[in-house]
Amino acid sequence: MNPAIIVTISAAVTMAVLTPPSILLTRRIKRAPERKFTALLPSHAELFESLYESLYISCCDLNAFDGDTYHEWCSRAALCPDQAFRKAFQESFPNSRDEIRCRKNSLRLLSCIYKAGIGRVGNTGEEFVVDDSLADVFEVINEQDAVGKACSVIKPAWVCSGKVIEPGVAAVKKLK
Repeated sequence: MNPAIIVTISAAVTMAVLTPPSILLTRRIKRAPERKFTALLPSHAELFESLYESLYISCCDLNAFDGDTYHEWCSRAALCPDQAFRKAFQESFPNSRDEIRCRKNSLRLLSCIYKAGIGRVGNTGEEFVVDDSLADVFEVINEQDAVGKACSVIKPAWVCSGKVIEPGVAAVKKLK
């Protein structure tokens, strides 16, 4: 077994054994708004169109972190007419100008997005042949009818329950 896995497992077991039940209960209670937000997010997913990929890039590349993306999520959530959703978001992800807190909240937010069933389709540079199912997911640059053509992903798409909430962008591969 990998030594890193053993250390991780033993640290988790030690934490579970040494952490008083009252603290574990407090953590569970603090995460309740986050679970509510996650449950409500699919019905409000379109509110955050154009922010999913930016958040993903901010979380995955330490050098590309952009706190403005997180702040835009907070701003759009604050404008949501659904009070329960707004409250769950604000309790889970308070708007902060502190970069460290912003980074942590961005990672938690991305985790909630995936838990809510919202997913990323394609990776930058990935090649695929456009079929009828992908024609609605990706906007192909400079092509009216790209079905059957080989393309390369420029910007991945984001979908929720089969519905495109942030279309991806692709370009037809040029033959050499």
